[in-house]
Amino acid sequence: GRNSSLDLQLYQILYPTQSIKPLGSCVDVERVVSGIRASEHNHWISAFGIIDRDNRTDEECERLQEDGIIPLEQYSVESLYYHPSVIHALLSRVATVNEIDIDATMTEIVDSVAQSVNEHKERMAARMIERKVKEHAYRECPDWRKILEDNVEIKFSSAPILNEELTLISGLIEEKDVEKLISRYPLRETPALDLIARKTLFPSREKYEQAVRKMLIDSNEILQMMKNIIQPATRLLS
Repeated sequence: GRNSSLDLQLYQILYPTQSIKPLGSCVDVERVVSGIRASEHNHWISAFGIIDRDNRTDEECERLQEDGIIPLEQYSVESLYYHPSVIHALLSRVATVNEIDIDATMTEIVDSVAQSVNEHKERMAARMIERKVKEHAYRECPDWRKILEDNVEIKFSSAPILNEELTLISGLIEEKDVEKLISRYPLRETPALDLIARKTLFPSREKYEQAVRKMLIDSNEILQMMKNIIQPATRLLS
């Protein structure tokens, strides 16, 4: 990603002894980490990269981990702030000073998020495929030597994987699997995250996210819970 306080503040709380450097795409992360690791004898830096899984196979993820690249299940950092376990933990804190039925509120949130995503599911599916197509095109892009050697054609059909993605997101909506919906799709582009903030009694997403960071600082138990959500990053960075 890019420099943003939302990412940096969270990762600095989770891994306070590490230096965090946001980069652009997954390819950028792989290139930089590979370059640093290739010259480890010249410096003191131990480099690791964190990227999204992006439909990679288990074998691809294992290979990346061997190279110091950690593919996460989460689409973006919002997937951590708005993970159902984090929402529930924050509701428990809110309930100590406000009258709120935690279980009933969680049910309302799950129902509302599923409905919100359903209204945008075609766009959510297409956004997921957009990333995949861009990454594929970037990796297949020829260098100047290949261009000089011969004509280069790059072909990629989006329709089959879009249909597959639509089937997947429809199933998740029907099952009301909020954890996977938040982890896989850019729900910040829907009303879902604002809705969660309001239902947890915060006036805005910014206030909600501040409360999450404060909760992580105050509670080592919740901190460990979030670090466990993004395994194997925690294991490697520790």
